[in-house]
Amino acid sequence: MAIEQVKPTDKQIKDQVNEFSDKNMDILHVQNKDPNFSYRWVNSHKQNLEMKKVRGWEVVTDKNIKTFTGSADSSHTLGDMVLCRMPKEKHEKIMREKRELGEARRKAVKSNFRSEAEVLGIKTFDDR
Repeated sequence: MAIEQVKPTDKQIKDQVNEFSDKNMDILHVQNKDPNFSYRWVNSHKQNLEMKKVRGWEVVTDKNIKTFTGSADSSHTLGDMVLCRMPKEKHEKIMREKRELGEARRKAVKSNFRSEAEVLGIKTFDDR
């Protein structure tokens, strides 16, 4: 699906920014999200967007979703970003796997450091 951006006028942008600023709102805020999905703003460059789709993200076309710029076609865009979503269960699994991988790497580095220090006769101290 091609993303076509509709360019608002400078005055429309200024009015929207002022309206959101007056309400102390975040322009990246998304309203009426489906609780079964995780949402994310993604760079809409074709190569990047295709990579995100391969990883499970989909462009949001839900008309009930409300964003700062609204929905000109059926997607929600803001500058060079487009709103995407992924089933929450899948997103949580991916994030858990990333945390576990990061922790395993941290432990491996710490273990290698201690092993090398021991070989060199250097005393180390446990910080945790």
